[in-house]
Amino acid sequence: MHSLRTETATARLALRALFVSDLHLGALTSRADAFLDFLRRVEADQIFLVGDIFEMWSGAPTRWRRPQTSVLEELGARRAAGVQVMYLPGNHDDSPRAAEFAADWGFEHKPHHLHQTLSGARYLVLHGDQFDARVLRSATMTRVGVRLEGMLHGMDRSVGRWRRRRVRIAGRVVPRFHRLMLVGNRYQQRLAQAAQTHACHGVICGHFHLAALHRRHGIVYANCGDWIDSLTAMTEGTDGILRLMRWCPQTRDLTVVAQA
Repeated sequence: MHSLRTETATARLALRALFVSDLHLGALTSRADAFLDFLRRVEADQIFLVGDIFEMWSGAPTRWRRPQTSVLEELGARRAAGVQVMYLPGNHDDSPRAAEFAADWGFEHKPHHLHQTLSGARYLVLHGDQFDARVLRSATMTRVGVRLEGMLHGMDRSVGRWRRRRVRIAGRVVPRFHRLMLVGNRYQQRLAQAAQTHACHGVICGHFHLAALHRRHGIVYANCGDWIDSLTAMTEGTDGILRLMRWCPQTRDLTVVAQA
């Protein structure tokens, strides 16, 4: 379940379903430009926005630029063309404003969804913050974490301009921090129990910015990752197979990281 192949950017990749989370549109660290390039590279019958699509309540500085609006316009155009677009809120965008955005663009809006693949496998789809340890999903912890991540990404930009090359301090530190937060959290175990309660084969989620696709705790655990550092998405191909894919902005390639 490691790197399998790379799709070059010569034609749009046809998908049955696309699952993306943690775009954090409006945050200083959001990579809306990279996500927009990726989105224009794929065609999907269904698009699931699996939470934290907007940065709405962390208290961190925000900035809305043209790429963020272009992402909404692209998703809106897909919806107008008949694509099912579903919005599943996360802890950063569980607010009336997010519901208004969804309604304005014609997206379905619900707390969770049961998705059935072409092969008949059932997945519980939700952001997943509900199953995080209570102390880690508190407003205070979230604000502290967002500000620290913003500082690290700011250091990357400052040092990169000074050295005239891309620096990835945040890309190395932040994933280690998230892995540390998972220690003793039992996050995946609680999601597994929820999936089994809904008679599902697995769960598709976000929240922790750690992309993953594996079979543990009796289910398939599929974490979409994020569009700040990992630049990943979960996909269901036209063959019904679930794949974790990573976008490379420099080469404009899509790499299949794992499949289940």
